[in-house]
Order: sequence, then C-alpha cells, then structure tokens
Amino acid sequence: VECRKANLRLADHAQASEVELSYLNDAFLQYTTGLFYEATGEFNDAYISYRDAAKGYAAYADAFGTPTPASMSTDLRRTTHNLGFDTEWDLAQQQWKLPEGPEVPAPGPGVITVFAESGFVGRKVEQDISIPITERDHHHDAWRVSRRAVYRYHHPVYHGRVKYWLRMALPEWRSRPSRVQGVRLRVGDTVADGWLVEDIDAIARRTLEEKMDSILLRTAARVVTKMLVTKAAEEENDILGFLVNLFGSGTEAADTRGWTSLPGAIWMARIEPPPGTGQVALEFIDAEGRVIDTHVF
Repeated sequence: VECRKANLRLADHAQASEVELSYLNDAFLQYTTGLFYEATGEFNDAYISYRDAAKGYAAYADAFGTPTPASMSTDLRRTTHNLGFDTEWDLAQQQWKLPEGPEVPAPGPGVITVFAESGFVGRKVEQDISIPITERDHHHDAWRVSRRAVYRYHHPVYHGRVKYWLRMALPEWRSRPSRVQGVRLRVGDTVADGWLVEDIDAIARRTLEEKMDSILLRTAARVVTKMLVTKAAEEENDILGFLVNLFGSGTEAADTRGWTSLPGAIWMARIEPPPGTGQVALEFIDAEGRVIDTHVF
C-alpha cells in the first residue's frame, strides 16, 4: 500500500512540474510491490505490479541508461505462467525487450530477499556562466532577453556587437562514483548474484538536466531585472546604484539544495538457503569482481 501511495505522489509531482519529466513512474517501487504481493499469494496483483515495473524499467533504459533487472523478467514470466497468461508474457517480451531471465526462487517462505544501498547520490554545485547580450537584444524587455539567453546557452555562436555579458550562477550535477559495481548473497556454498534495481544518481542527474532550461530562464530573468534596477538607481544616484549593484551581486547564487545523504544506488539479491543454514553474507563487488565489503546476517 505504501509503495502505491509513493507512486501516486510521484505522479502528482510530475504532473505539477512545469517541465516534462522522464521520472514519472518508479519501477523499483512497482517491483517491490509485486514481490510483496507474490510472497503473500496475491498473484494477480503481483502480475499487475510486475507488468508496471517492466514498463517502468523500459523507460529507465531509455531515459537513464539503466537496464531492466534480469530477475524481474523471471518474476513476471513466472506469474504470467501461473495465471495462464502466456500470451501476455509474449507481448511483454516484445514490447519491453525482456530477456528470459535467470532461475530465481519465488519470493515467499524460506526465501531471503535483501535490498542493499551503495555509495551516495551526487550533489549540485554552483557554476558561473556568462552569456553575451548583443546590442539588438539589449532593447527588449527582461523576459525576451532571458529567452535569448536560454537560446545562446545552447547555441553559443552569436552575431552582432556584444552590449554586455550576462553573468549567472547555475546548478551543475557532480556525481560521487562508488567502487561498488555489484552485490551477491552467499549462504555456505550457495551463491546468488544481485541486480541493480534503482540508480538514484542517474535519475537525479537526468531530472536536473530536464529542468535546466526552466532554471536558466528564471535565473536570467532575475539577473536582467536586477541589472535594470541597478541602471535605474545609477541614473538617480551613483552611490545608490553602486549599493544596489553590490546587493544584487551578493545575493546571486544557484540553488544547490538536495538530499546528499541518499544512496547512489539500490541493489537486490534473492536466495533460497539450504535447510539448517545459520549465516547469510552480503558481499559488495567492485568492477573487477573483487569483494570489497561483507555484511553477515
């Protein structure tokens, strides 16, 4: 229920956004909801959640470059088979390019599912940019000049004499790479590989990129307005103009707020331990396949 509520709130947030966002449906939450449903025997609801997760992960691949977890294909294929929905599985494979998936135990009694976090999400840092405003642009109103600034940000080639350079402070995404490139569960001699189920850093980066034009437009309008106020103050009094300009420059800063304590990625691994097993080890793997950290349960 909580996963569904979270996705509804995410949909409301995306709808209220002033720009079209790729992050509309959290595939990880849909996947987790499906696991809960299947573990409690609600197979029809599990199928719906797995199907929505498959659709979401297909969108993830296009927008964020993250692949569909192989285990998700197995879970969707198993539930469609149990419900007699073989045609739906064939359609899902074709529509969302799903692989057959590895052999993975179904969630339920005797099966251990572990979610693991790795690294930290990136952060927004301030970058200073300067955009040329030509003599021709200078005579327009603040919003027209701001729209031209957005255009020049993407197309730096300009024609005409530069009247002034518009200095702005904008947020820029700075990732914090993690050594962790995979996880696995180990119970005695039984080993189960894990899968990346949510790349939070990639989602946050893309979301900022999609909002940049809107951020740039508002920032340019604010800077141009401050410039016009400064010019008007200078015409009235040089000292007043200096003070207004000093205040405007001192308060110009990019919005770099963010949840920097969030993990960079979430992984999932599932294993069916042999009877009588006591210890379960979660191993974190680097890019060369070496174990760099272990947690024992």
